[in-house]
Amino acid sequence: MELIERLVKEHGKTVLMVTHDPRAAERAQAILHLDKGALVEGKRD
Repeated sequence: MELIERLVKEHGKTVLMVTHDPRAAERAQAILHLDKGALVEGKRD
């Protein structure tokens, strides 16, 4: 996670990550919650 955050911060990279781990998702700038392929919630910092 530290490497991903460093790439975003230092090199301006965009990272799309799919996870079932809520601890990893907490570090994201935006979270989209899908249920059976449908968007049910979206959050941005």
